[in-house]
Amino acid sequence: MFRSITLTKAILALMLGIAFFFTACQPRIPLKKEVMKEAQPDHFTLAEEYWQRGELDKALDAYGAYLKQYPRDKNSALALHRMANIYSQSEQYEKALALLRKISRQFPYYTDLASVHYQIASNLFSLSEYMESVDECLRWLEKFPWNSLKGDVSVLMGNNLKALSDNSGAFKWWLRAESELVDDLKRQAELNEKLEHILFRTE
Repeated sequence: MFRSITLTKAILALMLGIAFFFTACQPRIPLKKEVMKEAQPDHFTLAEEYWQRGELDKALDAYGAYLKQYPRDKNSALALHRMANIYSQSEQYEKALALLRKISRQFPYYTDLASVHYQIASNLFSLSEYMESVDECLRWLEKFPWNSLKGDVSVLMGNNLKALSDNSGAFKWWLRAESELVDDLKRQAELNEKLEHILFRTE
């Protein structure tokens, strides 16, 4: 009986060995490699590269693609600001103004908000909306009285009032701007010319 059990075990071991042999000899089916999807480019980084190189049309498209995907991301306000600057440079003031106002509404803690509000006033001036520009300048002076753009706002106030035929008001604001832009010799010369034009204008 003991021999019978031993023989049975030997036969089972032999059969298992044969089974493993045939299994090993079977052609292996290659496993499909997982296809990795290529990561989408970072639209904001790409837009910034175009911006730095002066390729403004491409930058505009890339900023737009970024904002479509991330309308309220950490760089969304900056992307809108860049787009507004591009539109202003190409004299598309209404488009620029719409984006600047969007920043003001949706991103009240944007770090360059003083520049945004100054540009709102500047674009209004470019659109000949002089009274609206004056109002925006006055609001700017209330919100950002110590900002470095203060002299630029004073110049813009003078420009608006001159366009509205208020020469005395323009003179006052340009004189104020002259004292605020003491380190900018070029701007000083431009302001002196404006002031002299009012003082010695021909009737």
